[in-house]
Amino acid sequence: MSGGEVRWGLGLGPQMAGPTCSSLKAQHDDVHALAARLQQN
Repeated sequence: MSGGEVRWGLGLGPQMAGPTCSSLKAQHDDVHALAARLQQN
């Protein structure tokens, strides 16, 4: 799961300053879904 954490830190980190936590949660879930898909392949 370290790959997902890295994507979260590098890809979505700067957006954490945004006002909408709900959209961040959705993006966070998308990143984990992507990471899981990549690890399965």
